[in-house]
Amino acid sequence: NVEAEEEAVTPIVALIKKRRWLLPAVGAAVVLVIVAVWRPWRAPVGRGANLDLSISRSGSPATPETTDARRLVEHAREITQELGLSRAQLEAAEALCERALKIDPTDPRVWFEAARTDMLMIFPTGFDRSDARRKQAQERAARAVSLAPDSVEAQLLQAAVLAHAVGTPALIDEADSKIRKALAARPGDRELTIRLAEVLREKKKFAEAAALFEQTGEFEFAGWSYFQAGNSTAALAEVQKSLNKGQSVTALQLSAILEARAVENLDAAKDAVDKIQPSELLAERPAAVALKIAVFRREPDRILQITKALPRDFMDSSEFRGPRQYFTGLANEMAGHKDAAETEWKAGIAVVDEQLKTTPDDRELLLMSAWLQAAIGERRKADRLLTRAQAGAGLKPEAVDAANAGIYLRMGRTEPVITWLSNTMKEKPAMWESVHAEARFSPDYDRLRTNKKFDTALRESMPAGAPPLAEFAGSEKKSFWDRF
Repeated sequence: NVEAEEEAVTPIVALIKKRRWLLPAVGAAVVLVIVAVWRPWRAPVGRGANLDLSISRSGSPATPETTDARRLVEHAREITQELGLSRAQLEAAEALCERALKIDPTDPRVWFEAARTDMLMIFPTGFDRSDARRKQAQERAARAVSLAPDSVEAQLLQAAVLAHAVGTPALIDEADSKIRKALAARPGDRELTIRLAEVLREKKKFAEAAALFEQTGEFEFAGWSYFQAGNSTAALAEVQKSLNKGQSVTALQLSAILEARAVENLDAAKDAVDKIQPSELLAERPAAVALKIAVFRREPDRILQITKALPRDFMDSSEFRGPRQYFTGLANEMAGHKDAAETEWKAGIAVVDEQLKTTPDDRELLLMSAWLQAAIGERRKADRLLTRAQAGAGLKPEAVDAANAGIYLRMGRTEPVITWLSNTMKEKPAMWESVHAEARFSPDYDRLRTNKKFDTALRESMPAGAPPLAEFAGSEKKSFWDRF
Protein backbone atom coordinates (compact mmCIF):
# COMPACT_ATOMS: atom_id res chain seq x y z
CA ASN A 1 0.00 0.00 0.00
CA VAL A 2 2.86 2.38 0.72
CA GLU A 3 4.25 1.82 -2.77
CA ALA A 4 0.81 2.41 -4.27
CA GLU A 5 0.40 5.67 -2.33
CA GLU A 6 3.85 6.83 -3.41
CA GLU A 7 2.98 5.97 -7.01
CA ALA A 8 -0.16 8.13 -6.80
CA VAL A 9 1.64 11.10 -5.24
CA THR A 10 4.75 11.14 -7.44
CA PRO A 11 3.17 12.76 -10.54
CA ILE A 12 1.75 15.59 -8.42
CA VAL A 13 5.09 16.19 -6.73
CA ALA A 14 6.87 16.18 -10.09
CA LEU A 15 4.36 18.66 -11.49
CA ILE A 16 4.80 21.02 -8.53
CA LYS A 17 8.61 20.86 -8.86
CA LYS A 18 8.31 21.89 -12.52
CA ARG A 19 5.66 24.55 -11.89
CA ARG A 20 6.01 25.91 -8.39
CA TRP A 21 3.34 28.51 -9.09
CA LEU A 22 0.79 25.67 -8.91
CA LEU A 23 1.49 25.03 -5.21
CA PRO A 24 -1.16 27.46 -3.84
CA ALA A 25 -3.79 26.14 -6.26
CA VAL A 26 -2.98 22.51 -5.42
CA GLY A 27 -3.15 23.32 -1.72
CA ALA A 28 -6.58 24.84 -2.12
CA ALA A 29 -7.70 21.87 -4.23
CA VAL A 30 -6.54 19.45 -1.54
CA VAL A 31 -8.63 21.31 1.02
CA LEU A 32 -11.62 21.07 -1.31
CA VAL A 33 -11.21 17.32 -1.76
CA ILE A 34 -10.85 16.76 2.00
CA VAL A 35 -14.03 18.73 2.65
CA ALA A 36 -15.80 16.93 -0.21
CA VAL A 37 -14.94 13.47 1.07
CA TRP A 38 -15.62 14.18 4.74
CA ARG A 39 -18.77 16.25 4.90
CA PRO A 40 -20.92 15.17 7.86
CA TRP A 41 -23.83 17.38 6.85
CA ARG A 42 -24.15 16.11 3.31
CA ALA A 43 -27.36 14.51 2.21
CA PRO A 44 -27.36 11.51 -0.12
CA VAL A 45 -27.64 12.58 -3.73
CA GLY A 46 -28.76 10.99 -6.95
CA ARG A 47 -26.85 9.32 -9.75
CA GLY A 48 -27.12 5.99 -7.93
CA ALA A 49 -25.01 7.06 -4.97
CA ASN A 50 -26.67 4.83 -2.38
CA LEU A 51 -28.08 1.90 -4.29
CA ASP A 52 -27.84 -1.48 -2.60
CA LEU A 53 -25.73 -2.97 -5.35
CA SER A 54 -26.41 -6.61 -4.55
CA ILE A 55 -23.35 -7.43 -6.60
CA SER A 56 -21.42 -10.37 -5.24
CA ARG A 57 -19.23 -13.11 -6.64
CA SER A 58 -19.78 -16.81 -6.31
CA GLY A 59 -17.03 -19.10 -5.07
CA SER A 60 -14.52 -18.72 -2.26
CA PRO A 61 -14.59 -15.98 0.42
CA ALA A 62 -13.01 -12.62 -0.34
CA THR A 63 -9.23 -12.52 -0.32
CA PRO A 64 -7.14 -9.66 1.14
CA GLU A 65 -6.55 -8.47 -2.46
CA THR A 66 -10.28 -8.39 -3.08
CA THR A 67 -10.75 -6.40 0.11
CA ASP A 68 -8.17 -3.89 -1.11
CA ALA A 69 -9.97 -3.54 -4.43
CA ARG A 70 -13.32 -3.04 -2.73
CA ARG A 71 -11.77 -0.51 -0.34
CA LEU A 72 -10.48 1.50 -3.28
CA VAL A 73 -13.81 1.59 -5.12
CA GLU A 74 -15.68 2.46 -1.92
CA HIS A 75 -13.35 5.42 -1.55
CA ALA A 76 -14.07 6.34 -5.17
CA ARG A 77 -17.78 6.11 -4.46
CA GLU A 78 -17.48 8.43 -1.46
CA ILE A 79 -15.81 11.04 -3.66
CA THR A 80 -18.42 10.81 -6.42
CA GLN A 81 -21.39 11.15 -4.07
CA GLU A 82 -21.00 14.92 -4.15
CA LEU A 83 -23.32 17.09 -6.23
CA GLY A 84 -21.48 19.46 -8.54
CA LEU A 85 -18.41 17.28 -8.96
CA SER A 86 -15.18 18.89 -10.10
CA ARG A 87 -12.89 17.38 -12.71
CA ALA A 88 -10.22 16.84 -10.03
CA GLN A 89 -12.61 14.81 -7.88
CA LEU A 90 -13.68 12.58 -10.77
CA GLU A 91 -10.09 12.08 -11.88
CA ALA A 92 -9.19 11.04 -8.32
CA ALA A 93 -12.10 8.56 -8.30
CA GLU A 94 -11.07 7.27 -11.71
CA ALA A 95 -7.50 6.68 -10.52
CA LEU A 96 -8.82 4.66 -7.56
CA CYS A 97 -10.97 2.52 -9.87
CA GLU A 98 -8.03 1.91 -12.19
CA ARG A 99 -5.94 0.68 -9.27
CA ALA A 100 -8.79 -1.56 -8.11
CA LEU A 101 -9.12 -3.10 -11.58
CA LYS A 102 -5.43 -4.01 -11.55
CA ILE A 103 -5.79 -5.65 -8.14
CA ASP A 104 -8.89 -7.69 -8.95
CA PRO A 105 -10.38 -7.60 -12.46
CA THR A 106 -12.82 -10.41 -11.57
CA ASP A 107 -14.88 -8.39 -9.08
CA PRO A 108 -18.16 -7.12 -10.60
CA ARG A 109 -18.40 -4.37 -7.98
CA VAL A 110 -15.10 -2.92 -9.21
CA TRP A 111 -16.31 -2.88 -12.82
CA PHE A 112 -19.61 -1.36 -11.67
CA GLU A 113 -17.89 1.57 -9.94
CA ALA A 114 -15.45 2.08 -12.80
CA ALA A 115 -18.35 2.23 -15.28
CA ARG A 116 -20.30 4.59 -13.03
CA THR A 117 -17.31 6.94 -12.77
CA ASP A 118 -16.97 6.88 -16.56
CA MET A 119 -20.65 7.76 -16.90
CA LEU A 120 -20.27 10.69 -14.50
CA MET A 121 -17.43 11.99 -16.66
CA ILE A 122 -19.92 12.04 -19.54
CA PHE A 123 -23.14 12.91 -17.73
CA PRO A 124 -24.05 15.23 -16.08
CA THR A 125 -20.64 16.93 -15.76
CA GLY A 126 -19.65 16.77 -19.45
CA PHE A 127 -15.93 16.71 -18.60
CA ASP A 128 -15.17 13.97 -21.13
CA ARG A 129 -17.70 13.23 -23.83
CA SER A 130 -15.22 11.61 -26.20
CA ASP A 131 -16.05 8.44 -28.12
CA ALA A 132 -13.27 6.65 -26.23
CA ARG A 133 -14.87 7.48 -22.89
CA ARG A 134 -18.32 6.42 -24.07
CA LYS A 135 -16.98 3.12 -25.38
CA GLN A 136 -15.09 2.47 -22.14
CA ALA A 137 -18.21 3.15 -20.04
CA GLN A 138 -20.24 0.71 -22.14
CA GLU A 139 -17.58 -2.01 -21.97
CA ARG A 140 -17.18 -1.70 -18.20
CA ALA A 141 -20.92 -1.74 -17.58
CA ALA A 142 -21.22 -4.84 -19.77
CA ARG A 143 -18.39 -6.51 -17.81
CA ALA A 144 -20.21 -5.81 -14.52
CA VAL A 145 -23.37 -7.42 -15.89
CA SER A 146 -21.48 -10.43 -17.24
CA LEU A 147 -19.86 -11.03 -13.84
CA ALA A 148 -23.11 -10.46 -11.92
CA PRO A 149 -25.90 -11.39 -14.36
CA ASP A 150 -28.56 -11.54 -11.64
CA SER A 151 -27.84 -8.06 -10.28
CA VAL A 152 -30.68 -5.66 -10.97
CA GLU A 153 -28.41 -2.75 -10.05
CA ALA A 154 -25.78 -3.77 -12.61
CA GLN A 155 -28.48 -4.04 -15.29
CA LEU A 156 -29.86 -0.62 -14.38
CA LEU A 157 -26.41 0.91 -14.50
CA GLN A 158 -25.89 -0.57 -17.95
CA ALA A 159 -29.21 0.91 -19.05
CA ALA A 160 -28.21 4.30 -17.66
CA VAL A 161 -24.83 4.16 -19.38
CA LEU A 162 -26.48 3.33 -22.68
CA ALA A 163 -29.02 6.12 -22.20
CA HIS A 164 -26.57 8.84 -21.17
CA ALA A 165 -23.38 7.75 -22.93
CA VAL A 166 -24.95 6.71 -26.23
CA GLY A 167 -28.24 8.52 -25.96
CA THR A 168 -30.20 7.16 -28.91
CA PRO A 169 -34.00 7.37 -28.49
CA ALA A 170 -34.29 3.58 -28.47
CA LEU A 171 -31.72 3.16 -25.70
CA ILE A 172 -33.26 5.93 -23.62
CA ASP A 173 -36.67 4.25 -23.98
CA GLU A 174 -35.11 0.94 -22.92
CA ALA A 175 -33.62 2.56 -19.81
CA ASP A 176 -37.00 4.11 -19.03
CA SER A 177 -38.69 0.71 -19.33
CA LYS A 178 -36.15 -1.10 -17.15
CA ILE A 179 -36.25 1.50 -14.40
CA ARG A 180 -40.06 1.52 -14.33
CA LYS A 181 -40.05 -2.27 -14.10
CA ALA A 182 -37.66 -2.13 -11.15
CA LEU A 183 -39.80 0.57 -9.52
CA ALA A 184 -42.87 -1.66 -9.85
CA ALA A 185 -41.03 -4.26 -7.79
CA ARG A 186 -39.71 -1.66 -5.32
CA PRO A 187 -42.38 1.08 -5.15
CA GLY A 188 -41.17 4.40 -3.78
CA ASP A 189 -37.47 3.48 -3.98
CA ARG A 190 -35.72 6.86 -3.82
CA GLU A 191 -32.69 6.04 -5.95
CA LEU A 192 -34.74 4.36 -8.67
CA THR A 193 -37.04 7.39 -8.71
CA ILE A 194 -34.02 9.64 -9.21
CA ARG A 195 -32.81 7.40 -12.04
CA LEU A 196 -36.21 7.67 -13.70
CA ALA A 197 -36.16 11.46 -13.32
CA GLU A 198 -32.75 11.57 -15.02
CA VAL A 199 -34.03 9.55 -17.95
CA LEU A 200 -37.12 11.74 -18.26
CA ARG A 201 -34.82 14.74 -18.35
CA GLU A 202 -32.89 13.09 -21.19
CA LYS A 203 -36.21 12.65 -22.99
CA LYS A 204 -36.83 16.39 -22.47
CA LYS A 205 -39.83 15.70 -20.27
CA PHE A 206 -38.59 18.38 -17.91
CA ALA A 207 -41.77 19.03 -15.94
CA GLU A 208 -42.19 15.32 -15.13
CA ALA A 209 -38.53 15.04 -14.20
CA ALA A 210 -38.76 18.11 -11.99
CA ALA A 211 -41.74 16.70 -10.08
CA LEU A 212 -39.83 13.47 -9.35
CA PHE A 213 -36.69 15.31 -8.30
CA GLU A 214 -38.81 17.47 -6.00
CA GLN A 215 -40.50 14.36 -4.60
CA THR A 216 -37.14 12.86 -3.65
CA GLY A 217 -35.78 16.07 -2.11
CA GLU A 218 -33.34 16.76 -4.95
CA PHE A 219 -34.29 20.42 -5.03
CA GLU A 220 -31.37 21.63 -7.11
CA PHE A 221 -32.06 19.12 -9.89
CA ALA A 222 -35.75 19.99 -9.60
CA GLY A 223 -34.97 23.69 -9.96
CA TRP A 224 -32.93 23.23 -13.09
CA SER A 225 -35.53 20.92 -14.63
CA TYR A 226 -38.33 23.39 -13.90
CA PHE A 227 -36.25 26.10 -15.56
CA GLN A 228 -35.77 23.90 -18.62
CA ALA A 229 -39.52 23.31 -18.61
CA GLY A 230 -40.08 27.07 -18.74
CA ASN A 231 -41.30 27.49 -15.16
CA SER A 232 -38.89 30.04 -13.68
CA THR A 233 -41.06 30.70 -10.62
CA ALA A 234 -40.98 27.03 -9.61
CA ALA A 235 -37.28 26.84 -10.40
CA LEU A 236 -36.42 29.71 -8.05
CA ALA A 237 -38.64 28.22 -5.34
CA GLU A 238 -36.81 24.88 -5.57
CA VAL A 239 -33.35 26.40 -5.34
CA GLN A 240 -34.48 28.42 -2.32
CA LYS A 241 -35.58 25.15 -0.67
CA SER A 242 -32.10 23.79 -1.30
CA LEU A 243 -30.46 26.89 0.19
CA ASN A 244 -32.76 26.66 3.21
CA LYS A 245 -31.43 23.15 3.86
CA GLY A 246 -27.88 24.50 3.93
CA GLN A 247 -25.73 26.65 1.70
CA SER A 248 -23.80 24.65 -0.89
CA VAL A 249 -21.68 25.69 -3.82
CA THR A 250 -24.00 23.94 -6.26
CA ALA A 251 -27.13 25.61 -4.87
CA LEU A 252 -25.41 29.00 -5.02
CA GLN A 253 -24.41 28.37 -8.62
CA LEU A 254 -27.96 27.49 -9.62
CA SER A 255 -29.31 30.48 -7.71
CA ALA A 256 -26.93 32.79 -9.60
CA ILE A 257 -27.85 31.24 -12.95
CA LEU A 258 -31.58 31.56 -12.32
CA GLU A 259 -31.38 35.10 -10.97
CA ALA A 260 -29.39 36.21 -14.01
CA ARG A 261 -31.07 34.17 -16.75
CA ALA A 262 -34.63 33.68 -15.52
CA VAL A 263 -35.45 37.08 -13.95
CA GLU A 264 -32.39 39.11 -15.06
CA ASN A 265 -31.58 40.31 -11.55
CA LEU A 266 -27.81 40.75 -11.78
CA ASP A 267 -27.54 42.15 -8.24
CA ALA A 268 -29.13 39.01 -6.78
CA ALA A 269 -26.93 36.87 -9.04
CA LYS A 270 -23.83 38.66 -7.77
CA ASP A 271 -24.96 38.18 -4.16
CA ALA A 272 -25.17 34.42 -4.76
CA VAL A 273 -21.78 34.26 -6.49
CA ASP A 274 -20.13 36.31 -3.75
CA LYS A 275 -21.07 33.61 -1.24
CA ILE A 276 -19.00 31.04 -3.13
CA GLN A 277 -15.60 30.67 -1.48
CA PRO A 278 -12.48 31.63 -3.49
CA SER A 279 -11.16 28.08 -3.14
CA GLU A 280 -14.42 26.76 -4.63
CA LEU A 281 -13.94 29.03 -7.65
CA LEU A 282 -10.89 26.97 -8.59
CA ALA A 283 -13.32 24.34 -9.89
CA GLU A 284 -14.40 24.89 -13.49
CA ARG A 285 -18.18 25.02 -13.21
CA PRO A 286 -18.51 27.52 -10.33
CA ALA A 287 -15.75 29.58 -11.94
CA ALA A 288 -17.67 29.64 -15.24
CA VAL A 289 -20.88 30.72 -13.50
CA ALA A 290 -19.07 33.51 -11.67
CA LEU A 291 -17.29 34.63 -14.84
CA LYS A 292 -20.49 34.83 -16.86
CA ILE A 293 -22.12 36.96 -14.17
CA ALA A 294 -19.05 39.23 -14.18
CA VAL A 295 -19.28 39.51 -17.99
CA PHE A 296 -22.97 40.43 -17.79
CA ARG A 297 -22.16 43.04 -15.13
CA ARG A 298 -19.19 44.38 -17.15
CA GLU A 299 -16.66 43.84 -14.34
CA PRO A 300 -13.28 43.31 -16.04
CA ASP A 301 -11.28 43.36 -12.80
CA ARG A 302 -13.46 40.61 -11.35
CA ILE A 303 -13.03 38.53 -14.52
CA LEU A 304 -9.25 38.81 -14.36
CA GLN A 305 -9.25 38.02 -10.64
CA ILE A 306 -11.11 34.74 -11.17
CA THR A 307 -9.24 33.62 -14.29
CA LYS A 308 -5.84 34.32 -12.77
CA ALA A 309 -6.43 31.65 -10.12
CA LEU A 310 -7.62 28.93 -12.52
CA PRO A 311 -5.25 25.95 -12.62
CA ARG A 312 -5.63 25.26 -16.35
CA ASP A 313 -6.23 27.11 -19.60
CA PHE A 314 -9.02 24.92 -20.95
CA MET A 315 -12.26 25.02 -18.97
CA ASP A 316 -14.55 22.04 -19.50
CA SER A 317 -17.88 21.87 -17.72
CA SER A 318 -21.59 21.88 -18.45
CA GLU A 319 -21.60 25.67 -17.92
CA PHE A 320 -18.73 26.61 -20.23
CA ARG A 321 -16.38 24.76 -22.54
CA GLY A 322 -13.49 26.74 -23.91
CA PRO A 323 -10.29 28.59 -23.02
CA ARG A 324 -10.05 30.94 -20.07
CA GLN A 325 -8.61 33.43 -22.59
CA TYR A 326 -12.15 33.86 -23.93
CA PHE A 327 -12.93 35.66 -20.67
CA THR A 328 -9.61 37.48 -20.27
CA GLY A 329 -10.00 38.81 -23.80
CA LEU A 330 -13.49 40.09 -22.98
CA ALA A 331 -12.15 41.73 -19.81
CA ASN A 332 -9.51 43.61 -21.78
CA GLU A 333 -12.05 44.56 -24.44
CA MET A 334 -14.34 45.98 -21.77
CA ALA A 335 -11.44 47.95 -20.33
CA GLY A 336 -10.69 49.42 -23.75
CA HIS A 337 -7.45 47.46 -24.26
CA LYS A 338 -8.09 46.17 -27.78
CA ASP A 339 -4.54 44.94 -28.46
CA ALA A 340 -4.40 43.05 -25.16
CA ALA A 341 -7.79 41.50 -25.92
CA GLU A 342 -6.55 40.24 -29.30
CA THR A 343 -3.43 38.79 -27.67
CA GLU A 344 -5.57 36.84 -25.21
CA TRP A 345 -7.93 35.58 -27.90
CA LYS A 346 -5.03 34.44 -30.09
CA ALA A 347 -3.71 32.45 -27.13
CA GLY A 348 -7.21 31.02 -26.71
CA ILE A 349 -7.25 29.85 -30.32
CA ALA A 350 -4.08 27.84 -29.67
CA VAL A 351 -5.73 26.22 -26.63
CA VAL A 352 -8.83 25.25 -28.64
CA ASP A 353 -6.74 24.00 -31.57
CA GLU A 354 -4.99 21.60 -29.20
CA GLN A 355 -8.36 20.21 -28.13
CA LEU A 356 -9.53 19.91 -31.73
CA LYS A 357 -6.62 17.59 -32.50
CA THR A 358 -8.44 14.93 -30.47
CA THR A 359 -12.01 15.73 -31.54
CA PRO A 360 -11.80 17.63 -34.85
CA ASP A 361 -15.56 17.56 -35.49
CA ASP A 362 -16.65 18.78 -32.05
CA ARG A 363 -19.26 21.47 -32.76
CA GLU A 364 -18.75 23.33 -29.47
CA LEU A 365 -15.03 23.59 -30.06
CA LEU A 366 -15.44 24.59 -33.70
CA LEU A 367 -17.88 27.33 -32.72
CA MET A 368 -15.57 28.55 -29.97
CA SER A 369 -12.68 28.72 -32.42
CA ALA A 370 -14.91 30.55 -34.92
CA TRP A 371 -15.92 33.09 -32.27
CA LEU A 372 -12.28 33.72 -31.33
CA GLN A 373 -11.26 34.13 -34.97
CA ALA A 374 -14.13 36.55 -35.56
CA ALA A 375 -13.19 38.48 -32.41
CA ILE A 376 -9.69 39.17 -33.76
CA GLY A 377 -11.03 40.14 -37.18
CA GLU A 378 -10.26 36.88 -39.04
CA ARG A 379 -13.70 36.65 -40.63
CA ARG A 380 -12.79 34.23 -43.40
CA LYS A 381 -11.32 31.74 -40.94
CA ALA A 382 -14.33 32.23 -38.68
CA ASP A 383 -16.69 31.61 -41.59
CA ARG A 384 -14.92 28.38 -42.59
CA LEU A 385 -15.08 27.08 -39.02
CA LEU A 386 -18.74 28.09 -38.71
CA THR A 387 -19.56 26.26 -41.96
CA ARG A 388 -17.84 23.10 -40.66
CA ALA A 389 -19.72 23.28 -37.38
CA GLN A 390 -23.06 23.81 -39.14
CA ALA A 391 -22.47 20.94 -41.56
CA GLY A 392 -21.54 18.58 -38.74
CA ALA A 393 -24.80 19.40 -36.96
CA GLY A 394 -26.84 19.00 -40.16
CA LEU A 395 -27.73 22.69 -40.22
CA LYS A 396 -27.82 25.13 -43.11
CA PRO A 397 -24.87 27.52 -43.21
CA GLU A 398 -27.09 30.52 -42.44
CA ALA A 399 -29.06 28.90 -39.57
CA VAL A 400 -28.75 30.96 -36.36
CA ASP A 401 -29.14 29.49 -32.89
CA ALA A 402 -28.13 30.32 -29.32
CA ALA A 403 -24.76 28.61 -29.78
CA ASN A 404 -23.62 30.55 -32.86
CA ALA A 405 -25.40 33.92 -32.65
CA GLY A 406 -22.35 35.58 -31.11
CA ILE A 407 -20.23 34.52 -34.09
CA TYR A 408 -22.63 36.10 -36.59
CA LEU A 409 -22.60 39.30 -34.54
CA ARG A 410 -18.81 39.40 -34.33
CA MET A 411 -18.69 39.00 -38.11
CA GLY A 412 -21.16 41.87 -38.57
CA ARG A 413 -24.09 39.74 -39.79
CA THR A 414 -26.77 41.36 -37.69
CA GLU A 415 -29.99 40.83 -39.65
CA PRO A 416 -30.08 37.00 -39.40
CA VAL A 417 -29.57 37.32 -35.64
CA ILE A 418 -32.35 39.88 -35.23
CA THR A 419 -34.72 37.68 -37.23
CA TRP A 420 -33.85 34.61 -35.18
CA LEU A 421 -34.11 36.53 -31.90
CA SER A 422 -37.50 38.03 -32.81
CA ASN A 423 -38.88 34.60 -33.72
CA THR A 424 -37.49 33.04 -30.56
CA MET A 425 -39.06 35.71 -28.37
CA LYS A 426 -42.43 35.18 -30.08
CA GLU A 427 -42.35 31.38 -29.88
CA LYS A 428 -40.84 31.21 -26.37
CA PRO A 429 -39.32 27.71 -26.52
CA ALA A 430 -37.85 26.06 -23.42
CA MET A 431 -35.34 28.32 -21.65
CA TRP A 432 -36.11 31.29 -23.90
CA GLU A 433 -35.33 33.50 -20.91
CA SER A 434 -31.66 32.53 -21.21
CA VAL A 435 -31.66 33.83 -24.79
CA HIS A 436 -33.30 37.06 -23.63
CA ALA A 437 -30.74 37.54 -20.84
CA GLU A 438 -27.85 36.87 -23.21
CA ALA A 439 -29.20 39.43 -25.67
CA ARG A 440 -29.77 41.95 -22.92
CA PHE A 441 -26.39 41.68 -21.19
CA SER A 442 -23.78 40.02 -23.42
CA PRO A 443 -21.08 42.20 -25.04
CA ASP A 444 -21.66 40.27 -28.28
CA TYR A 445 -24.98 42.09 -28.66
CA ASP A 446 -23.55 45.57 -28.11
CA ARG A 447 -23.60 46.02 -31.86
CA LEU A 448 -27.41 45.92 -31.76
CA ARG A 449 -28.04 48.29 -28.86
CA THR A 450 -29.14 51.10 -31.19
CA ASN A 451 -31.23 48.85 -33.47
CA LYS A 452 -34.97 49.44 -33.10
CA LYS A 453 -35.97 45.91 -34.15
CA PHE A 454 -33.65 44.45 -31.55
CA ASP A 455 -34.96 46.78 -28.86
CA THR A 456 -38.56 45.91 -29.74
CA ALA A 457 -37.86 42.16 -29.65
CA LEU A 458 -36.53 42.48 -26.09
CA ARG A 459 -39.21 44.88 -24.80
CA GLU A 460 -42.12 42.82 -26.06
CA SER A 461 -40.93 39.65 -24.33
CA MET A 462 -39.68 40.67 -20.89
CA PRO A 463 -39.49 37.74 -18.42
CA ALA A 464 -41.82 38.01 -15.43
CA GLY A 465 -40.09 39.85 -12.61
CA ALA A 466 -37.25 41.22 -14.73
CA PRO A 467 -36.25 44.86 -14.15
CA PRO A 468 -37.34 47.21 -16.95
CA LEU A 469 -35.05 48.07 -19.84
CA ALA A 470 -33.49 51.50 -20.04
CA GLU A 471 -35.09 53.96 -22.44
CA PHE A 472 -34.19 53.26 -26.05
CA ALA A 473 -31.28 55.50 -27.06
CA GLY A 474 -32.08 55.63 -30.77
CA SER A 475 -29.85 55.34 -33.80
CA GLU A 476 -28.25 58.74 -33.25
CA LYS A 477 -26.16 57.31 -30.39
CA LYS A 478 -22.82 55.85 -31.41
CA SER A 479 -22.47 52.18 -30.51
CA PHE A 480 -19.46 50.46 -29.01
CA TRP A 481 -18.73 48.84 -32.37
CA ASP A 482 -18.55 52.11 -34.32
CA ARG A 483 -14.94 52.46 -33.18
CA PHE A 484 -13.85 49.62 -35.44
